[in-house]
Amino acid sequence: MGMGVSAWSSETDNNAELSPTIFKLDGVEYRESDLSDSLKQVLYDAKLKYYKERINVIDSAVLELEIERRAVESGKTKEGIEKETLAVPAPDDADIEMFYESNKARIGYPLDMVQDQLRELLVQREKEEKRVEIISEAKRSRAFVLALQAPVAPEVKIAIEGFPIKGDPNAKVTIIEFADYQCPHCKTAASAISQIVKRYGNDVRVVYMDFPINRSGISRAVAEGAACADRQGKFWPYHDLAFEQQNKLDRDSGIGFAKELGIDVDAFKDCLNSRFPQDRIAKAESEALRLGLKSTPTLFLNGRQLHLHDLDAELSEAVEQAIAEGGT
Repeated sequence: MGMGVSAWSSETDNNAELSPTIFKLDGVEYRESDLSDSLKQVLYDAKLKYYKERINVIDSAVLELEIERRAVESGKTKEGIEKETLAVPAPDDADIEMFYESNKARIGYPLDMVQDQLRELLVQREKEEKRVEIISEAKRSRAFVLALQAPVAPEVKIAIEGFPIKGDPNAKVTIIEFADYQCPHCKTAASAISQIVKRYGNDVRVVYMDFPINRSGISRAVAEGAACADRQGKFWPYHDLAFEQQNKLDRDSGIGFAKELGIDVDAFKDCLNSRFPQDRIAKAESEALRLGLKSTPTLFLNGRQLHLHDLDAELSEAVEQAIAEGGT
């Protein structure tokens, strides 16, 4: 389905002169804005990693200061308060067995071989949760203000012409998703994005681009079916059904989805046997690789890649901020 709008997701950066010089070559100054999109992302990732490391140091400082405060108030030593504050009960055998059963496939060893390691792991997890809780409480109760500024993701242009769109073409916010139908986090992202579209209506449009990185080949086959469903105006119902039945996907799922959605099966098969679905997926993959993407889902909001921990809450916050700023 054509976009009916610009083939690019964002405008050229008009603030190149504000980008600092990062090196010179043959007397020519080069700025961050002169880098390729993939190198811009690599540089941003390095900045983000450094920012997160500094945040971790600050959190440790907050914890130390909070322990000192509690020690002064209680008349106890800092060591005593720290031991008391971070003390956690040892997990019992039932807790360990429950954790093991939930992660058996990933652990790959019998329970009796890893029981001691799992016990220590659960203790460390519980201590980290208490640590985070204490830091968060200290920040809330002691007027914490962070003076560091988070790095801003580079704005990149993404060729979106010919890919499926949902929402108002003139929306303030454009979310571009690169995803794989067998990726569990992509299923979560699909649900979160669907809620965003419902919540913000005409302020948001969504563009879906395939990045089938699963080596099984099933994701690619399902994606080819989605491209052919799009030719009959049924991309989004197909997309939703594929994620809904993610744990049952196989190479023939597309035909079943076509029948279930009332798609002309003969035309659908003819499409699958043509170059169209392969070419469209290749175009999306080319964009993903040009941008330096390595995982799914990867989301861009108005041309800037998002790095979210709590997808539901943080995606909503990012969309609201973009709407308030007037979009692109």
